[in-house]
Amino acid sequence: DDRFTEGFMLAIQTMEEGEHSFIEILDYDLAYGAEGNIELDIPYFADVSYQIHIHHIKLAKPLNEYKELEKLERAKKFKNEGNELFSKKSYKFAIKKYVKSLRWTNLLNSDDF
Repeated sequence: DDRFTEGFMLAIQTMEEGEHSFIEILDYDLAYGAEGNIELDIPYFADVSYQIHIHHIKLAKPLNEYKELEKLERAKKFKNEGNELFSKKSYKFAIKKYVKSLRWTNLLNSDDF
């Protein structure tokens, strides 16, 4: 999700339901990078801190339970999000969305289309 930094996403992967943590991201590459974030008023090369409380964790359904049309819709969703980010010159996050789109595309069974 482009609203969150790579460092944030890495941190929440280690957390459990009910956990409350204060996270400091001291590597700008895992935060908003050399360019910062104008919309959020975050300067370039900034350290970022988060206070996170995981209230509830809901697991996604297994990939083999997605129908082909659902996979295609997910791929299109991520592509469109990537296009929007690209238009805002947020290239790093756009690339991440495009990669997700390609992953969903690769899951499609070409015999169904």
